[in-house]
Amino acid sequence: MLNPFKSETKTLPVFMLAGIFLLVGVIIRVGASLYMFIDGYSLDRRPASAEPLRVERPKAPLIIERTDDDLQGNVFKDMHTKYPGYQKKSQQLVKQDVAYFSYNPAQGDINAPVQVVIFSDSGCASCRSAVNHFLKSIEGERNNILLVYKFMPVDDKNSSGGIFDQVAWRANVFDAYQKEILAVNGPLTTDDYLESLERVGVDLSWQQKIMREAMTDIVEVNQKDVEQARRLGLYKRGRVPVFFINGYRLGQAYLPEQDAAAYIQRLAIKQDIIADVSHETTSDTP
Repeated sequence: MLNPFKSETKTLPVFMLAGIFLLVGVIIRVGASLYMFIDGYSLDRRPASAEPLRVERPKAPLIIERTDDDLQGNVFKDMHTKYPGYQKKSQQLVKQDVAYFSYNPAQGDINAPVQVVIFSDSGCASCRSAVNHFLKSIEGERNNILLVYKFMPVDDKNSSGGIFDQVAWRANVFDAYQKEILAVNGPLTTDDYLESLERVGVDLSWQQKIMREAMTDIVEVNQKDVEQARRLGLYKRGRVPVFFINGYRLGQAYLPEQDAAAYIQRLAIKQDIIADVSHETTSDTP
């Protein structure tokens, strides 16, 4: 018999509750997936229709390898554009035609690739000292040079040095005579010249014979050297001696005298006296 005071309560089966929860979960997941799809992404992967992901990277600057010559060429091109009269250092060198004659005392091979010309006065003590120092600085290069001596008096009233140089040259003892002269300190007297010649084998009678027969010619050739020095503008410098290497006067811009050996080395192997020389040549015809 039914109890009228007791209500009956019906409950859903367990499997039905599980089905409801599963359905709700599926609905939530599908909704979330649909939202993400609309935004372009899936929960776990990009949609098949989406374009590949691209990452923009900063571009590295383009580097062009240039040689030193290219850079130097561009520099000078820019300089010429801004300053049309601009010249490289080497282009400012002046090369002169320093003629060499058979009457000039000389040492070495006449066919040597390098010609060194010295304008000096052997009667001048400071000149002898400067020549001696210069010769020592190029001692290691003597096989590559023809060394030529020209007379350039410090005092126009005293030409003894040039006269006795010519006597020694004509007696074929110039090399030995020069060593004697360069070894003397201080001013030279006539007796010093005579005794130096005697010590190298030219006795007094031979000296007198040469002077008697050739004095006029000796004076003339010395005067030719002096005139050549004037034409080259050497007396304007107010300095004796003056050195030339293959026509380039040492001491001009970019050619210091102390680097003479280096210039000779370059010229001996047919290189320019310094790199990339472009020069102006001035003629000198005695």
